[in-house]
Amino acid sequence: MSYEAEAIGLLLGAHLLYRERNSLPGKVVIYTDNQVAIMAATKPRAKLSQYILKEFLTIMEDISERRNERLGDDTQPIKISWISAHSGVQGNELVDSEAKLAARGKTSAIDALPLLL
Repeated sequence: MSYEAEAIGLLLGAHLLYRERNSLPGKVVIYTDNQVAIMAATKPRAKLSQYILKEFLTIMEDISERRNERLGDDTQPIKISWISAHSGVQGNELVDSEAKLAARGKTSAIDALPLLL
C-alpha cells in the first residue's frame, strides 16, 4: 500500500510550519491518522515516497533548530502523533475536507507549494 498522499500531507504541514517558523509556540504537534507514514518518517528507508519524507524531515529539522534558537529552549521537540480519523479533534475534520479537495485537483497555487511538489 502506498502512503504517498499521507507523506505529501506531512510535507505540506511542514511547509506551512516553515512559513510561520518565526512565530511558532513552544509546543508543536503534527497529527496524522496514518501510522505507516509516522513510522516511515521516523525510520527513513529507500521506499516509494521516501524522497517526500526526507524533504519533510529536512524542513522539520530546520524549523526545530530555528525555533529552539528563538526560544532559547530545546526541551520541546516538534512531535508527530497518531490521531484516530474523525476523532473530533479541533481542525481534524477541516484537514480531512481539504485533503479531499486536493485529491480532486482543487489545490493551492503553485507558488504556495513546496518546491518538491
